[in-house]
Amino acid sequence: MTPLFARGGIKRGRSQLVSWSFRGGCFCASLVSDRAWSSRRMCPLAPCARTLVGCSECMKVMFTPKEFTRLLELVHLGMRMVEGRQGGEAPQVQRYAELEQKLYELATPLGCADLVDVGGTGQLVPSEKLRDDERLAKIAGDYDNDTFWHELVTRLADRDLATEQTRQSVLGTGGPSIDADARLHKLEDAYWDEFEKNDLANVIILRGGRG
Repeated sequence: MTPLFARGGIKRGRSQLVSWSFRGGCFCASLVSDRAWSSRRMCPLAPCARTLVGCSECMKVMFTPKEFTRLLELVHLGMRMVEGRQGGEAPQVQRYAELEQKLYELATPLGCADLVDVGGTGQLVPSEKLRDDERLAKIAGDYDNDTFWHELVTRLADRDLATEQTRQSVLGTGGPSIDADARLHKLEDAYWDEFEKNDLANVIILRGGRG
């Protein structure tokens, strides 16, 4: 443990000050807005932080290095979902980008400097160690695999149901109308049974017609 972490300190982020100290095996960080800093009042809720703040503008949270590491892992996995295949260009990324940067700014003072790097644009990004973590890769891979199969089954079943409903309507075959929910579940069960037995071996794409 370096002397910096042991005695505490203050760091200015993009929209807040961050104060930290080390107590009883935990890092204590206080996130403080610039408006609170300008009020120059001591917050009684942050006795281990040496920042002068207004009580309504600060939040004190305590993490062990292990807990903050796991928080950064969650941030990385969450942003991976938000970005999807579009990466940082996805429009929804901006909703979470500022919060992501705030947490990455805390990585070094809270003992997790090896999980964050400076990207080409000067923004903080997950380090290679965090990106290549085998446990996180497995979590992400399992999520992608589960999403793929559920989407495939759902879309095929929806397509088949819509085809059956259209055929019944156009041909006017009479008889009771299709119970959509029951039929949809039956179609989904049939596809699950097929894919669990044969994976994609029997999937054929017919070009130029619906078969």
